[in-house]
Amino acid sequence: GRGVFLVYIALASRGGGEQLDPVPQAMVITGIVIAVSTTALALVLVLKLEQLFGITRLSDTNKEGAE
Repeated sequence: GRGVFLVYIALASRGGGEQLDPVPQAMVITGIVIAVSTTALALVLVLKLEQLFGITRLSDTNKEGAE
């Protein structure tokens, strides 16, 4: 994801004193907001899992049912 952000920033830069294109910059900001929101959602789900079941990771069902 970070590489895509850098490509958009590079595409937005025109050099030579021209104005910057605001659309790629807006897309990068939107992508960053989505990435932060997704991370926050994952953290909330882990906290809820810990609150409900007292665990912070899922058990590996393959080890339990293998034998």
